[in-house]
Amino acid sequence: MKFCVIGPEKKRFAEAKLINEGKKIFGNALYVPYSKIRISISDSANVLYGDVNLADFNAIIPRIPEDWMFSYVLMNSLSGAYSPLDTISFITGNNKILLYDVLMKSGVKVPKACLAESPESAEEALKEMSYPIGVRAANSKEINMFALSRKEISPMINTIRRMKSSIYLEERLTDSLIRCFVIGDEIIPLKLNAETEEKSMKAEGKWETVKLDSKTERLVLRASRVIGARICRVDFREKSESVVNVNIVPPMKLFSNVSGKNIPKIAVEFMKNEIKR
Repeated sequence: MKFCVIGPEKKRFAEAKLINEGKKIFGNALYVPYSKIRISISDSANVLYGDVNLADFNAIIPRIPEDWMFSYVLMNSLSGAYSPLDTISFITGNNKILLYDVLMKSGVKVPKACLAESPESAEEALKEMSYPIGVRAANSKEINMFALSRKEISPMINTIRRMKSSIYLEERLTDSLIRCFVIGDEIIPLKLNAETEEKSMKAEGKWETVKLDSKTERLVLRASRVIGARICRVDFREKSESVVNVNIVPPMKLFSNVSGKNIPKIAVEFMKNEIKR
């Protein structure tokens, strides 16, 4: 069988380890920088890397960090190969409002958030939100501004609007953060030991292993499945019982180091077993 990892031109820890494990477990593995791929449409869709047709691979794991539209088109054209990510996950996993909407409708609790097209509509949303609030341009991946009051947040909103971007607001929960690496039905959880609420809000501190109760495990698995991701990272605030993120291209080094488990190996073995089912 043939295994493929599609990722950035420069391999990171996860991509390098996945390829190494793929060679051992599948016997035939290829790393493909997504910038070198072309998708040709004629009588059928052909996804090519040089003269290699990626449709010939049995299992493909996409590790494309930014370009969700390319990921969607790419994996839709490679629907004959097994992938742990459904094509819809590239859309839900890269749009926070959509992600929260999908999770909320499936019964998963999420923080209060808002997408606004103007400072005026953002100001209206603030009347129903509690501080601290994270603020970012809607086309940015990470929240990099935090406000503790109305006085602090107004200039942030105006700055984003001058960038001609929509405005994304999210209540920032400060209770204990748990990050769960999900591989099929297996969950590898880590808990953040943060010295202050501010550091907890920013996910800064020491990560430790933790055991989840069955209720939390069911919630984490529901969050991964509802967006169509069999390999992902689910971020969860313990006291609030809220899912605050689902990362479909999760880093693996931290989880491997802290848990002592070979996360890339577990992921590749899972994919091979899924093909055999």
